[in-house]
Amino acid sequence: MTRAELIELIRNDENSGVEFKRDDIKAARLASEMVALLNLRGGHILLGVEEDQSVSGLTRDPQKAEEWVMEVARVHVQPATIPYWETIRWDADAIVGIVSLSEDAPDKPYKVKKGSVWVTKVRVGTTTRDATREEEARLYQQSGRIEYGPKPVQGAEASILDHRRLQDYFERVLGWEPLGDPGSEELEVASPGRLPNTVTPEGMRSGMRYARNQTLVNVMRDYGYVDARGMGVRIKIIPGMREHNGTEPDLIEEEYRFTVRLWK
Repeated sequence: MTRAELIELIRNDENSGVEFKRDDIKAARLASEMVALLNLRGGHILLGVEEDQSVSGLTRDPQKAEEWVMEVARVHVQPATIPYWETIRWDADAIVGIVSLSEDAPDKPYKVKKGSVWVTKVRVGTTTRDATREEEARLYQQSGRIEYGPKPVQGAEASILDHRRLQDYFERVLGWEPLGDPGSEELEVASPGRLPNTVTPEGMRSGMRYARNQTLVNVMRDYGYVDARGMGVRIKIIPGMREHNGTEPDLIEEEYRFTVRLWK
C-alpha cells in the first residue's frame, strides 16, 4: 500500500472493509475485528489511526507490533490465519501499522475466543457483532462445509410438493411421454447464499467450476442438461439463450443470494 492509498482510506473513514484502531487494544478485540473482516470480504485494520481520523501512530516498536499482530492471528483466531502486515511512515513522529485480511479467505466461518468458547463474528457496516445462527449457517455454506441439498426441510410434507414438477422429472428420466412445453415468461432461479470462494459472475461466464449443491447437479445430470463438468453457464445457458432469442442471461450476485435470470 502506498502513502497516497493510506491517505485515501483514512479520508473515506471507517466502512465495512476498513477499521481504525490503536495498537494498545486488547488482543481479543483485535482478533474480533480480524474475524469479522475475514467473514465478509476482507479489508484493512489501520493501527495508530483514531476514530476521528487523526493519526496517533504506533505506540510500540513496529517489529514488536508485527509480532503481536501475528500472535493474535495465530492464537486468538480459529482457524489460525496469517494477515499481510506493513507499515507506512505518516510523519516524523508517527508510523501507521496496516493489517490486511484476504478477500478470498477459504475457511469461513472464522471465530474468536470468548471465554471458554469460540464465537463467530460478522461485519455489519462499521460495527462488529456476534453472528446470528442464520448468518453463521450462510458462512458455512459459502465455504462448502455444509451441504444444503440433502438437508431435510423441517415440517415438509408430501402434500406441499409440486407434483407437476415431479411428474415432469419422472417423464424425462423414466422415459414417459412428455407433457409438452407449457411456455414461459421471464424465469429466475435464485440460490441462497453468496457465490462461494473466488467464484464471480464473470468467472462463471468463462467456465469457472464449483458445485455448491451436488444434489442439484445430480438431478440436472439425470435430465441431460449437464454432464457434471461444471460448464453449464458457459456451454449450455449462454449459447442456448443466444440461439433461442438472442439474449444473454443475467447473472446477479447479491449479498445473500445469487440469481440467474433468463429472458423470454
